[in-house]
Amino acid sequence: MRVHLICGVILAFSSSVLSVPKCDGTWTDFYDADNPDGPGDLETLSSLRKKYPAICPNPSGIDVRLVHPLDDGVDYWYLGGNIIDDKDMGPHIGFQCRNSFQKERKAPPCEDYKIRFCCKFVEPTLPKGYHWTQWFDRDDPSVTGDYETLNDLRKEYPNYICDRPKFVQARVVGSKAPWQTTGEKITINTHEGFYCKRKDQGDNQCHDYEVRFACPDEPPCPKGYVWTDYYDRDDPSVTGDYETINDLRKEKKNVCERPKYVQARLVRSKAAWQTAGESVTINAHVGFVCKKKDQKDKACHDYEARFCCPPAPQDIVSGWTGWFNVDKPSTGGGDFETISNIKARKRSDQKFCRSTPKKIQVVRAKDHKDPRKLGQVFYAHPRYGFKCYNNKQRRGYSYAPAVCFDYKVRFFC
Repeated sequence: MRVHLICGVILAFSSSVLSVPKCDGTWTDFYDADNPDGPGDLETLSSLRKKYPAICPNPSGIDVRLVHPLDDGVDYWYLGGNIIDDKDMGPHIGFQCRNSFQKERKAPPCEDYKIRFCCKFVEPTLPKGYHWTQWFDRDDPSVTGDYETLNDLRKEYPNYICDRPKFVQARVVGSKAPWQTTGEKITINTHEGFYCKRKDQGDNQCHDYEVRFACPDEPPCPKGYVWTDYYDRDDPSVTGDYETINDLRKEKKNVCERPKYVQARLVRSKAAWQTAGESVTINAHVGFVCKKKDQKDKACHDYEARFCCPPAPQDIVSGWTGWFNVDKPSTGGGDFETISNIKARKRSDQKFCRSTPKKIQVVRAKDHKDPRKLGQVFYAHPRYGFKCYNNKQRRGYSYAPAVCFDYKVRFFC
């Protein structure tokens, strides 16, 4: 039980009365735009919106307090000793303490009050195939304001934000309250991002904000291209997680040499890589790399990557393949145009036999001469391909060097 003496009258309030009104949404900041001089303290919704245009259009409740609390720190409005008409207080009105109304009823002049509103801020529903990025807070409201613009964020966080976000959200750092609760005049859109200028505010101050963006889970793979499977060849054990194009191709994964796009996600949650907030390299030249040394906690998540590539050519059922020349006699001890080498090294647009080849044809690469007429020792069979060992060649012929010529092969399917 609390007891207060107001105008010589002892008032008693139970703890249930002295409580914060319930809010089915989020409370805004407290606003104090007027002083009780003249006609009184008029903290009306219409006047407050002129100074704080972001107040929600349909508040569901209000909470009014004394700007100067009583001696024991209590600041509930009804302890101010003023009489408030019902029509002067409500979520669609705000709060008014009129001095003329107090004089008529022999009450003391109006105290100084502040008010906040209960607002519902509905988070936009993400369309299927979109995700929220991490929250970004690159700037502090120190000099001219708080600038969380797309241009600045993309410079500091390359590859983290898509070219055309679907939505943008902002909130106050620390309290996580929606930006609308502050009532500050700001700019927020999917073209610029977010910024709050101090000069635009009534108190010449901005809160510290953070922003996030709704981006597609994947860039569109153009017509004529297809996404590969997701590949997870590495674990973030020693130096990081390396899902590079070179490493994947060495392991005979179905990845083209020049992907159009690359996409990565977390192995366990399948969430887009941007949600992890780690500093990574991701592009169509390298693939995906997360280095532990680049992270604040010196750790990387486990990622998997996929690539937008031209569709793999359909294998040939019947007929001759194109020519293959995947090896050179200057490396590896000879020229080895074997089926295993061809399948591992052929271009993504080259077709091979769907089943075991029936015939093989071998010619010298530069002039299509038959190797049987060139005096070299070689082995050729449609089941394994072509092999020419440098150490099997003999000198003595003007046209036969001590190493193999460069050959190319094709197969009949």
